Amino acid sequence: MFRLMEGHSDQGRAFLRVDATLSRVAREKAADMASRGYYDHTDPDGHGANWLVVRAGYALPPEYSDSPSANNVESLTAGRASATDAWSSWMGSSAHAQHVLGKSAFYAAQTSVGVGYVNDPGSTYTHYWVVITAPPSGPALAISSPAPDLKVTTPEAVFTGSTSGAPAAASVQTAVGSGPWLPAVGARNWTATVAGLQPGENAVIVRSLDAAGAVLDRATRTVRYVVMAPLTVQTSGAGSVSEKFAGTTDREVGRAYEIVATPAAGALFTGWTGSFSQSGAKLSFVMAPGVNVTANFAANPFVSRTGRYEGLFASGETHGEVRVKMDATGAFTTRVRYDGRKISLKGRFTPDGNATVSTLLPGGATLSLSLHLDLTGSLPQVTGTLTDGNFSAPFTIGRSGGAPGATSAYAGRYTLVIPALDDANPATPNGDGFGSLLVDADGTATFSGTLADGTKVLGSGFVTTAGTLALYLPLYENAGVLTGTVLFRANAGSDFDAVFFWKKPAGSTVSVGGAFSAAVPVLGSLYTAPAPGVAVLAVPALVNNTTLALGDGGLLNQLVQPTTLAQDNSVAVGSPVVSGVSVEVKTKSGRFKGKFVHPSTNATTKFGGVIFQKQNAGFGFFLGTSESGYTTFAPAGTQLR
Repeated sequence: MFRLMEGHSDQGRAFLRVDATLSRVAREKAADMASRGYYDHTDPDGHGANWLVVRAGYALPPEYSDSPSANNVESLTAGRASATDAWSSWMGSSAHAQHVLGKSAFYAAQTSVGVGYVNDPGSTYTHYWVVITAPPSGPALAISSPAPDLKVTTPEAVFTGSTSGAPAAASVQTAVGSGPWLPAVGARNWTATVAGLQPGENAVIVRSLDAAGAVLDRATRTVRYVVMAPLTVQTSGAGSVSEKFAGTTDREVGRAYEIVATPAAGALFTGWTGSFSQSGAKLSFVMAPGVNVTANFAANPFVSRTGRYEGLFASGETHGEVRVKMDATGAFTTRVRYDGRKISLKGRFTPDGNATVSTLLPGGATLSLSLHLDLTGSLPQVTGTLTDGNFSAPFTIGRSGGAPGATSAYAGRYTLVIPALDDANPATPNGDGFGSLLVDADGTATFSGTLADGTKVLGSGFVTTAGTLALYLPLYENAGVLTGTVLFRANAGSDFDAVFFWKKPAGSTVSVGGAFSAAVPVLGSLYTAPAPGVAVLAVPALVNNTTLALGDGGLLNQLVQPTTLAQDNSVAVGSPVVSGVSVEVKTKSGRFKGKFVHPSTNATTKFGGVIFQKQNAGFGFFLGTSESGYTTFAPAGTQLR
């Protein structure tokens, strides 16, 4: 309703202001009519609008009637469901139109307004509308011209306006922003020529003062001083800029503009130069005379380097993993894992292949990662340095997989063995840890296994184009780790070379073995499941063609149990050397398992391992009371220990 009053072309008031007190009185009057079932300027108690306004604490001029039933300020309508319908009813009444449009000098002075509306479905008319207007209860200042956000082409503008209310204004002043206050001509109706406008938006402040110089009221209006200047936008390389900005165009000084640089296919935006220098493709700036910028583009060096990079780092006892995934624009996400932490960061390589990212760690330290992407080598790789203030570790990580759609040269299923260390340290396991490694066609590798102290291990990584696989496997509730790089390279005894770092902390819940840090070899063999009717090991079709050997793990001596591996890969136990023994081969996965009665504890003890086709044998472990023991399954007569 207020907007209908304010925006009407015939509105006679110089300005309108919503007054909180008048709005409250209007709402209360509408609600009173609905609840008490009347529709009149005078309520059932004989009180009119003037009395209600004054009772609310609003001061009316002394010339207004002080009769309890007087109304010099109110218009009513009822039964109108919308503000538009209510407005139309008033416009159809000359008396109401004279009031709400301020068509007389008396009403034109009523520049404060309050609107009330109540919807009461149980009342007589359901909808009740009340508009109350009155002269300002205190001093008021209004700006008549110029219109808001007026554009001018000279550094000055003429402002006009009026003051009203009590106490009356003795003078009016204007200022541009935080500039000096200058006097206007007149007070009740005033005029001021505001000079010194700056190109762009200018906030012009007007204030009224009493005879003693105290500020009574103030108002602000924005004027835009339009000054045009040439803007030159050039391109260097294959790319474009936002439509209608290329070349030299006239632009408004002081106005904010935005230009976006877009590289052509196979190109990369490398930055803005000239009046503004920045790397982002979106350039936001405020226009000034003489602006000249160039959007620079270059051949995209990242397209052939897109993909995933993964590798390890080490510094003393701190071992960790870095993974980087980069798109064709050079933007990347990276994940760092070490000492139980897993941290993700984002960044973008510069066109020359450099990037630095950092983040704050719990406790206040800063993790900083500097990266360099090799843009010229035949094997894509990222080198860098990682530091958190306590260590600094260089690293080199390779890209996984090959060209899009290509099959990794290392795809397949492998069985892994982590041989027992040949040392006198009682904390290290005596058995052979084992697992399976599956390399998919795209180079994705998944490892699952069991360490010789009984700890289950699961992890994944990516085989690089150089034939390396970095595995970082947190252990013992993230207090320990098994980590290292596998190099796929077939030799006589293994299909890859690897030495892993194995750290087991003190206080581990694993009861077998103790705390240690050690470098352990990891052996691997490509595993091919045998065809039906073919034994998983190359053995003659004879009785007792294989043996199961058990040692350490609390055994006083090595136990060698004769067994027979049939062509259907079932295993029969010969004359018992140890009681309760059984062996089962899983040809699909290349694993074997079994059990025996431990002669020292009389407990049924399980063992497990993997078939290592590269050496035509199987290796694994069993758990004794306080240490692990080794298990081998091999052709009869094979000397493995």
